[in-house]
Amino acid sequence: MARIVPDINPNKIWNNFNDPIKIINDHHTINEIRYVDVQFIVPNMYNFNTIREMIDFRMVTKPNKIVDWYKPSVYGVGCKGNMNTTYLSELGTYKNLPEYDVWNNMISRCYNPNDSKFKNYGAIMINPICHRWKCYEYFCKDIPYLKGYDLWRKYPHMYEIDKDTIQFNIETKYKTYSPETCCFISSRDNTLEKHYRAALNQTGFIGVFIHKSNNYFVRVGNDYFGTYDNPIAAASLYNKVARFRGYPEEYINKIDNEMEFNEIYRHAVDQHRKHGKIQLYRLLDSK
Repeated sequence: MARIVPDINPNKIWNNFNDPIKIINDHHTINEIRYVDVQFIVPNMYNFNTIREMIDFRMVTKPNKIVDWYKPSVYGVGCKGNMNTTYLSELGTYKNLPEYDVWNNMISRCYNPNDSKFKNYGAIMINPICHRWKCYEYFCKDIPYLKGYDLWRKYPHMYEIDKDTIQFNIETKYKTYSPETCCFISSRDNTLEKHYRAALNQTGFIGVFIHKSNNYFVRVGNDYFGTYDNPIAAASLYNKVARFRGYPEEYINKIDNEMEFNEIYRHAVDQHRKHGKIQLYRLLDSK
């Protein structure tokens, strides 16, 4: 029996996934399968008409078989592009690539109201993610050039993508994820940076928080350095400890009249037993 070759009409508009497509090239029969190139008629989110090459013609005639890689499909705003999102593990199961987890989590906390982190990201940010990074393919092309990328590749569970270090002095609602504004930092530093921003929102000073007694307590990293009745005293002490630990200038409070130790201590309400006056000041004086 003679094999029936499908009739391919390049002028016909096909509908697939509710998106109209047309055949733009016929590769004829290869191993008894007819392959064609198709183009989506409706421009995608980047304003070009996606082309899918070497498509089995049988898929063209079936609904919901051909996908526009650049059409928003992830939380209504993101697209995967022409890029793999999974790999085959040693156990024989498919798992998400680390890059995809970073990208998908970023999209989710910025655009998915059901994400537990949405209230701290998408709900308060005007333009959370630049248009280019709403595509996973472009995100993957850009992140190798971010500071800290090599460390993240080596220790993916110890490093995270961060938008706040570079945009430290920008109001949260105006921050955005983009190639120019992001880097990879350790999970520990990312946690500390969140503490700094929380303190800034409370008191206007890094590392200075409002105590339940309406006084001010100092925290540098995960260490507590006592409570003070004056925010300048608390901020001055934070600065001295932060400098001793080698913190960069962006994590130092800008104070016109920074207090010295004796003046700071006159404002002390209490001192943590681990960082008593003598022990703390000897530590700082030794620098």
